[in-house]
Amino acid sequence: MWSLAALMWVPWFAILVTLVIDSLLHGDFLGSIYFVPALVGISPQFHWLGPWVIHSWWVIGAVVSCGLVAAGWRIYWFDQDGILTRSRKVIVLTIIIPALAPLVMYKDAVRRHTRAETKLEADVDEARQRLEQTKAQQ
Repeated sequence: MWSLAALMWVPWFAILVTLVIDSLLHGDFLGSIYFVPALVGISPQFHWLGPWVIHSWWVIGAVVSCGLVAAGWRIYWFDQDGILTRSRKVIVLTIIIPALAPLVMYKDAVRRHTRAETKLEADVDEARQRLEQTKAQQ
């Protein structure tokens, strides 16, 4: 889910960067051909009740990707028994910039894997000691 969100967000960000570069070079922000694809996703055609017109799927994809990351954090938080393993700043940053979420989650996966390996190693050492004690008693 994190990777899908990042993949949905990156094309919109590329269009946004293109809009900024085009605006800086030509000086016309609202007149840029990249304005609508970068910033206008949907809008009402006649009235706010409808019908709604989709101008750019890139913006919609970016908003959906932010929602996916927010939902992913909610699921992850629930899985961790309500304990935040990351700071609130990092969580908000990954919701705003979903491309960072896979990197943050990779670091978290490495941390959890290392913790599990350490626990497994301690359990194996404890089992060996019990086995040696059992052999010594016989």
